[in-house]
Amino acid sequence: MTLHHANDPSAQSEDASTVARNSRIGLRLFWIYFVFYAAFVLTNAFVPSWMEWIPFSGINMAILSGMGLIVFAVLLAFVYGFLCRQGGVK
Repeated sequence: MTLHHANDPSAQSEDASTVARNSRIGLRLFWIYFVFYAAFVLTNAFVPSWMEWIPFSGINMAILSGMGLIVFAVLLAFVYGFLCRQGGVK
């Protein structure tokens, strides 16, 4: 493990490339989540009867899909952390 000083140009360029890579990963994961969230919102806005459907155990689709979005967001956060950490290991 090497420590870089703030005035070291090689450390700054490495940090900039890491930041750029992590930003790209974050934006891709954001757009993946956005598609699912937009589908959820648009379904609730324009076809709310679909959310009334009760597939099992008396829980309707609104609750299931809402909780699914929360779980999906947490999973994407773990994926982001894993992918960003992989980029830092040399």
